[in-house]
Amino acid sequence: MRGPPRAVGRVVMLVAMAAGLAGAMNVFGDNSALQTRAAAEACAGGKAGCRANLARMMRSPFAQEFDYRVSGRTVTVRCTRSFWLVGAYACVRSP
Repeated sequence: MRGPPRAVGRVVMLVAMAAGLAGAMNVFGDNSALQTRAAAEACAGGKAGCRANLARMMRSPFAQEFDYRVSGRTVTVRCTRSFWLVGAYACVRSP
């Protein structure tokens, strides 16, 4: 019995490499713009002149989570991509 054609194996290898690269970029890439968006979300609905101080950051290939100290309390903001590993980030405050 013969295995799958070589072309199928190459496509699978390329897809796996692309997914690995996208995941690595999500974890190790520059996220300064996303931190700014998350800080704005942490201050959303708050007083004018709100300052959000980053207390904790967690990054994975699928999401980034930030804890900010705002007015003496901790606010958690979770940012996820529109697709698993790619697409625009959307940030929401956790309840």
